[in-house]
Amino acid sequence: MVGVEQMLRYTLLAGDRALATYAHEEAVDHFIRGLEAKGIDPDGRTPAADAEAAGLLFGLSRARSALFIFRPGNVRDAVANLRSAFEYHVAAGDNERAVEIAQSLPRIPVGERGGLGDVMEVALGITPTGSSARGQLLANHGWIAGIEEIDYPTSTRSFQ
Repeated sequence: MVGVEQMLRYTLLAGDRALATYAHEEAVDHFIRGLEAKGIDPDGRTPAADAEAAGLLFGLSRARSALFIFRPGNVRDAVANLRSAFEYHVAAGDNERAVEIAQSLPRIPVGERGGLGDVMEVALGITPTGSSARGQLLANHGWIAGIEEIDYPTSTRSFQ
């Protein structure tokens, strides 16, 4: 019989494999199964208690993001999942992983508000100046400020 820890490890691997093969609905199912086994609500409003939960939430965010076009309601949940994973890694002092997560922010469809401007601000604050990661984060920040928040001066500064 497979123990819970082993099941969680395999669930995370299966979800990542499903993402890699563009089986996004299958990935959603794997990540939700893992979160439920950990007693975490997959709506993303429950903070990640450990790195494993953060990994499951981040995977679920990526899978849900890929399904925006088919399921527009996934936007809020995907953002909440990403935010929980990001906040866990920032609090744990794992800035490298937090920045990786921020670099993968979903492109929110025009007309939707993701509310990720504050995540971008924190990510920019922990990213080394002159790094390629900072360049990508600035581009994401410009997109969020301009398209979602309708803050053109901030958007312009980020793109410059």
